[in-house]
Amino acid sequence: MNINPSHESKVLCLYSGGTLGMLATAQGYVPEKGYLTQYLRSQARFHDPLGDSLFSNSQTAATYRNWNAQNSPDGSRPASPTPPSVKRSLVGQAVLAKAQTKTGQIESHDLSAHTLITPPIGKDGKRIRYSILEYDPLLDSPDMTSADWIRLAADIEANYSAYDGFVILHGTDTMAYTSSALSFLLEDLGKTVIVTGAQVPLGQLRNDAVENCLNSIILAGTYVIPEVCLYFDRKLLRGNRTRKVSSSDFAAFSSPNMDPLAELGVLIEVDWFLVHRPTQLQVFRAHKKLEDNVAVLQIFPGIPTSTIRAFLSQVRGVVLESFGAGNIPQREDVFQVIKEACDRGVVIVNITQCTKGSVLAYYPAMRKLAAAGVVSGADMTPEAALSKLSYLLSKDELDTVTVRQLMSIPIRGEMTLPDQKPTALSSQSSGLEGVMGHLLHLNASPATIANTSRRDDAPAPGRDKIGSLPQKIDEHDTRLAESLLLPYALCLAAAKDNVQSMMDLVLRSKALTEDSSGHHHGERPGRNLIDDLDPAFGKNALHVAADCGSKSCLEALLQIGAFIHTRDRAGHTALFYAERRGHENCVRILESAGAHHGGIDDVDQTE
Repeated sequence: MNINPSHESKVLCLYSGGTLGMLATAQGYVPEKGYLTQYLRSQARFHDPLGDSLFSNSQTAATYRNWNAQNSPDGSRPASPTPPSVKRSLVGQAVLAKAQTKTGQIESHDLSAHTLITPPIGKDGKRIRYSILEYDPLLDSPDMTSADWIRLAADIEANYSAYDGFVILHGTDTMAYTSSALSFLLEDLGKTVIVTGAQVPLGQLRNDAVENCLNSIILAGTYVIPEVCLYFDRKLLRGNRTRKVSSSDFAAFSSPNMDPLAELGVLIEVDWFLVHRPTQLQVFRAHKKLEDNVAVLQIFPGIPTSTIRAFLSQVRGVVLESFGAGNIPQREDVFQVIKEACDRGVVIVNITQCTKGSVLAYYPAMRKLAAAGVVSGADMTPEAALSKLSYLLSKDELDTVTVRQLMSIPIRGEMTLPDQKPTALSSQSSGLEGVMGHLLHLNASPATIANTSRRDDAPAPGRDKIGSLPQKIDEHDTRLAESLLLPYALCLAAAKDNVQSMMDLVLRSKALTEDSSGHHHGERPGRNLIDDLDPAFGKNALHVAADCGSKSCLEALLQIGAFIHTRDRAGHTALFYAERRGHENCVRILESAGAHHGGIDDVDQTE
């Protein structure tokens, strides 16, 4: 959902290092302090504080002609440069909070960082103001450790309320490990975090760094996708589903067991049905501890039992990479060593060595492993399984049994379980007639509803009991009408605090996205009904519920994953409306779920 189409959004870029900002030397590519910021500032597509560059005035022929007239020798534009004071006020310095994690405490202190601003994006003219926090020293990604992941998580937490989204500029070699680790460390995340980098540095004429960096900033500043993502080569992937699959291609990363969250072509197409939604009413926080005593053991043909025994003797957790769908050599000595380790409390998670696929109980070996205490990791990547194991084992409040249980289920969308049966829709919510029925019911006065309920005559042929539409409507028209009516109906249900109608409408929306083809009439599946802004009023259901004091609908929306930081067309969040109307119970609910003021200031610009 667009955060704020008419104003600025704020993004924090954490530059940890990597090829993206390196320069060539006799010894190869090396990071150069300050280079990234200087490069981005010099490029109009990354920084245009006055909006007077050719890039900013190329949206239409009219804007270009006007710009060209003012900048021609005979134009009215003065030849002297812009006064330095104006540039300084727009370039400015951002005050950031930097986390200190060496002591285990977060001691925030002010840190200066350069602020840049993009040209207008799209027809609405929105711009993204972003700050660059450059780490010292800049790291090549093979040198990243768990302490660096914790530092990144802590810095995001320290600046969380001040920014609408976050971009981490990182080396590619361990990027999948970092994105996986951060997906677990950032608990109850409500904002977009994108990890990106490049195969070729910005300084090379032909590179992938420009598009990866720019598109990540645009996505983080435009959409609320509350997960840790990885962006590369026009695809936004779930961070804990990714693997680096090429050292030379621009398409260096793959998500073999899950489709992209978004794809960027002529249009930016977000598959909202796949986006992981927070459903716990909890305030965002960063977990700042990881268990380092974990490892990955890849099974190979003829592996000695002594090797397995030695490997398992000094660790708390192991990711076991097995053959195919979860197979290992069927030797009793191997099973015995594994069982002994499980009995000692070692958590062993079984995943496949294959790039694509899942561990399945097809063969006797997998059943024996399960009987020994080994947990199925389903289709987790090695990076995700290792990060998750390290994260869970670091939580002192979790015992071994609980850790094993949590390793077998998705907690951040990192694994796929067998499909659950879809929830049945109520009779009133099936099809266009159902949506129209809810609209008629919600718009009716109490007297009308009472009169309608006393009618016992049968409906006319070809008509619904509560609607007045023909039962046979062209399928394309039906879907089109439903797609237009659903956001309005959902907002109306929220205004009336009618949870039953609201949930029926949400279920209907899900049914539309789960048709047999997986796509519907040229659209990507998974429309974001819950967070869609109603085209007439520019608000979504959460804004309306907060504005009307609809406590029950507000709670229900948050429990099904409504994005709490989404802004309406005027640039306001649900918290702004609840506070403005004096709905204290709604304010408490929103704040308990992590709502806060920050990013774009919640200043009333409509009154």
